[in-house]
Amino acid sequence: MVQLSASDLSALNVLLDEALDLPADEVEAWLASLPAGQRHLTDRLRSMLIDCGRPGHSRFMRRGPMLDDANERDKTALRAGEPIGPYRLIRQIGCGGMGTVWLANRVDGSFERHVALKLPRLTWGEGLAERMARERRIAALLEHPHIARLYDAGIDAVGRPYLAFEYVDGEQIDAWCKARSATVRERLRLFLQIARAVAYAHTRLVVHRDIKPSNVLVTADGQASLLDFGIAKLLDHSAQDDELTVQLGRVLTPQYASPEQLRGEPITVSTDVYSLGVLLYLLLSGVHPYACDGSAAALNLRTLENEPPLASQRTNDKTRAQLLRGEIDAILAKALRRAPNERYPTADAFASDVQRHLCGEVVSARPHSVPYRVAKLLSRHRVAFSALGAVLLAVSVGSGVAVVQARRATEAADRAQVVKQFVINVFRVNAHDDPAKAEVRQLPAEELLDRGARLIESRFAGQFALQAELYGVVATTFDNMGSAARASVYAAKQVDALDALHASDADRARAVTLLSRSLKAQGQFAAAEAQAKRALGLAGTDVLLATQARMVLMEAVLAQGYDEEAMLIIARIEGTVDSKEQPLATEKARAQMLRANLMTVHRRFNQAVETYQRAIRNAESAGGPMSQELIEIRLHFFKLLVSRSMFPQAKVQLQAALSAMRALGGANDLAAAMAEAEATKLLAASGESSLADGIATLSAMRTKQTTHHGTLPDVARARLDYWIGSLLYDWGDIDKAYELINASVPLLQQNDQNLFERRARLALLGAVALDTGRIDQAGHAWREALDIGQSLDGKKTGRCLARFVTARERAGVAGTLRAQGNLSEAEALLRSVPARSGVDDVDTLNTMLGIVKLDQDEAPAALSLVATLDPTGSPFLDPRAVRAQAMCRIDRANDGWKQLEALTATAAEGRSPNHPAVARMRAEAGLCALAAGQRARAEALAQQARAALQHQPSAGVLLKRPLQELDRRLGQMATAAQVSDSGRSAGRHAALLARQ
Repeated sequence: MVQLSASDLSALNVLLDEALDLPADEVEAWLASLPAGQRHLTDRLRSMLIDCGRPGHSRFMRRGPMLDDANERDKTALRAGEPIGPYRLIRQIGCGGMGTVWLANRVDGSFERHVALKLPRLTWGEGLAERMARERRIAALLEHPHIARLYDAGIDAVGRPYLAFEYVDGEQIDAWCKARSATVRERLRLFLQIARAVAYAHTRLVVHRDIKPSNVLVTADGQASLLDFGIAKLLDHSAQDDELTVQLGRVLTPQYASPEQLRGEPITVSTDVYSLGVLLYLLLSGVHPYACDGSAAALNLRTLENEPPLASQRTNDKTRAQLLRGEIDAILAKALRRAPNERYPTADAFASDVQRHLCGEVVSARPHSVPYRVAKLLSRHRVAFSALGAVLLAVSVGSGVAVVQARRATEAADRAQVVKQFVINVFRVNAHDDPAKAEVRQLPAEELLDRGARLIESRFAGQFALQAELYGVVATTFDNMGSAARASVYAAKQVDALDALHASDADRARAVTLLSRSLKAQGQFAAAEAQAKRALGLAGTDVLLATQARMVLMEAVLAQGYDEEAMLIIARIEGTVDSKEQPLATEKARAQMLRANLMTVHRRFNQAVETYQRAIRNAESAGGPMSQELIEIRLHFFKLLVSRSMFPQAKVQLQAALSAMRALGGANDLAAAMAEAEATKLLAASGESSLADGIATLSAMRTKQTTHHGTLPDVARARLDYWIGSLLYDWGDIDKAYELINASVPLLQQNDQNLFERRARLALLGAVALDTGRIDQAGHAWREALDIGQSLDGKKTGRCLARFVTARERAGVAGTLRAQGNLSEAEALLRSVPARSGVDDVDTLNTMLGIVKLDQDEAPAALSLVATLDPTGSPFLDPRAVRAQAMCRIDRANDGWKQLEALTATAAEGRSPNHPAVARMRAEAGLCALAAGQRARAEALAQQARAALQHQPSAGVLLKRPLQELDRRLGQMATAAQVSDSGRSAGRHAALLARQ
C-alpha cells in the first residue's frame, strides 16, 4: 500500500465517519463519487469498512494513522478471547479510523467489571508515548457521573497500546430519544446531563473538541455518559501537544466542528459550546443545522459562512415546532453563533439557560421586553393567578365552581394537615375501640409506622401528590430511626410517585437523595452511588440539593475503595460550602469530617485530628450540641483517637456523643447502646481496658438490651455477638469465639456490603476457624478475604489511590496451606508480593515466610528473612519470635530460648491462662530450651502448654504441632535415659558377679 501523508490520515478519519453512517447499499456509489484528490484512498476505505464490520454504536475512537502494510494489519487482527495486557477481549463494540473498541474484562482478578477497551491501530511512531501520557493526564482530571472514566492505559507485551474505559451499556443519544419518542422536555433534561459534564471538564481546563451523538451513550434508565476525552486538549497545552497535532493531523468531526476548528484556529471552551449547540439542534429538530445533499466541503463552507436556520423551521412536526419556537430557537441560535464571542461564554451558561427554560424562568438568550417578562411571570405562577381569578369570579357571580377552584388553591395547606393527622393516627392506639389493638400497643414504634404506611396506597388511592408526600414522611421517619431497610422501601415508593406526577427536578432530587442515603446505610454502596448520581443530575443548579447528593455519593464511592474519586468529590463539596453566595454550615462540617476520614485512611493523623476539631466546632455552631451531625463526627473522631492511643481525649468525645444521643431519646437509645458497645470493644482490643472486662461488659449490655427493650433487631444482635466473639478470640476462648463469630458473620455479610468490613470479618472467621481445626472453612474464608483485598488493590489503576494491601490475607491463606502440608504453595503465595506494597506489609509477609522456612528446616533462610524486621503488631506473628526459633536451630539456642520465653510472657499478659496460641509459643520455647540443654525448663514449659491445650479440645494442628514435637523429643530423651540407666544397672550387676 502507498505511504499515507498526515493530510491523508486526517481525510480518512473524516471519510470513514461519513461512510459508517451510510446505508450499506449506498457505500459503493459514495466511494465512486469521491473527488479526484481523495480517490487514492478508496481501497483503504473499503478495507477499513470490512475491518469494522459496521458495528451499530459506540464508534468513539476514530483517530490516528493506519498500518501501511496489509501483512502487518493481518498480524494484528483481533478476535474474541485474545488477551491484551491484563484484559481479555469479549466482543467488538466499536470501530473507526483510529482502531477498534472491544468489550473486555480483567483476567487477573483485580476487578470484575467489564471495560470498553480502546485499541488504536499501529503504529503511532514517535508520538505514541506522549499521546498515552496525555490520555492519562486528562483522565486524572475528570471524575464526573456523566463522563466515562479511563480506568487504565498501557502497552501490552507485543507493543500494542490500549486504554480501558468505563463500559457504558447504552445507545447513542439520538437513537435513544428516537426509540422512546422522547418529548422535548425529556430531551432537554437529557442534554443537561452532558452540558453539565462538559462544564465540569472546562473547570479542569479540558475541552472535549469532538462532541457528537456517537460520543454520547444513554443507559436504559436515562443516564447519559460523554465518551472519548482521548482527543481532548488541555487549555494550558504545551508545545509538545502542538507537535503531536502536526504529527497526527487535526482531530475533529466536520459535521459537529465549530467554524474556528475548521479554520484551524485556537481551541477554547467556546468550541465545545458550539458542538453542544449542534448536538441539541439535532436532538430537537431531527436534522443537522447545515444538513445538505452536497459534499463535506459544501458542509464546511455553509458552516463557515452562514448562520443556521431556526430549529422550529426545520422540523415537520407542527407540535414540536410550536414548542421550539421562541426560547429554544433563541437558545440554539446563541449557542451556534459563528463568532465565538457571541456564543454563551461557558457550557455552564448554556446549560443554565436551558434549565431556566424548563423552570419557566426568563432566559438570557431572549430580549428582556416587558411583555416577555409578564408572560413568564404568569406562566410561572399560573396556579396562584388561577386561584385569584376563581375568587374574583366567586365574588362577582357567586358561582359554586369558583369555590372548588379556590379550594384547589389551598391544596398544599390541606395536604400538610392530612400528613400531620396521618402520622398522629399511626401512633394513636385506642384499646377500647378494638380489642386487637391491645396487642398492637406492644409493638415498637417502627412496626406501628410500617403498619400505617402500608395503608397509604389504598386510603389515598389516586391522590399521587398526597401519596408522594406521605411516603416521604414515612421514609424520613424511618431514616431518623436508623431503620435503613424500611426507609429505602418508602423512599423508593416516593420516587415512583413523584416520577408518575412528573414532579419538579428539585422534589425528585430530594427523594432520590433520601433513597441513596438509606441504601448506603444498608451497605448497598453501588446502588447508593447510582442513585446519588441521579440525584446530582436532578439537582441542577440548586447548590444545597447538589451538595447533599454529593455527600452521599462521596461516602458511597469511598466505601467501595475509590479514594481518588472521593477526594475529587470532597474538593467540589468544599468549594461549594465555602461559597459566599450560599454558605452551608452543616454541610461544611460534614465535608470536613469526610476529609478527616480520608486523611486517617492515608495515615495523615495529625492533619486528621485538626480537621476533626474544626468539623466539631462548625457542627456545634450550625446545629447545636445535640445535632446528629455533631454526634456522628464525635464518634468518628473517637475511633481515630483510640487508634492513636489517645484514650483520655477519645473518652471525652465518646461521652459527649452518648449524652447527646440519650438526651434525644427514641430510636437514639438503641443507637447509643450500640455505639457504647462498639467503643467498649475498641477500648478492650486496644489495651485501654482488659479483655475480660470488655467481654463481661458487652455480655451484660446484650442481656440488658434483650431484657429491657424486647428482642434486639437481628443485625444489632449479630453485631454484638461478633464484637463479643472477637474479644473472646483475643482472650483465648476459641471455642466460644468460633460459635459467636461463625453464627454472626453470615448475617452481617448479608446486611453490610462495605468491602472493608466484609474483608475484616472474613479474616477473623478464617483465623478462628483455623485455630479450631476447621481447615477447609478457614481456607475458604481467607481466600474470599484475599479476593476482596485484591479487588480493592486492583482499583489503584482506576479510580482510587494505592492504599490496599493483602499481607494479612496472604499470611492467613499461607497458614491454611501450612496446616495442609502444602509448604511450597504457601511459599509461592507469600513471595508474590505486589511491588507497591508498603514496608509494614512486606514485613508481615516475610515473617510468615520465615515460619514456612522453619517448617521446611531451612533455619538460615528463615533468619535472613527476619533478621532486621521490627514487630508487626501481632504477638502471635512476631519476627522476633521467628528469629529466636531460627537461632535455636543453628547452635545459638542459649540466646534464642531466653528471647522466646520473654516474648511468650509478653503475649500472655492480659489473656486467658489457657490461650492456645500462648501454649504454642510455650511449646516452641520448650523446644529451644531443650536445644540449649535446659531439659528441666523444657519439661516445665511442656507441662504448661499441655495443661492449656487440654482446655482447648478443638485446637487445630498448627497450635498442637510444637507441643507434639516437644513431647516426642522429651519422650526420646526419657527412653534413652532409661536405656542408659538399664545398661549401667546391668554393668554393675556383672561387676559384682565377677568379683564373686
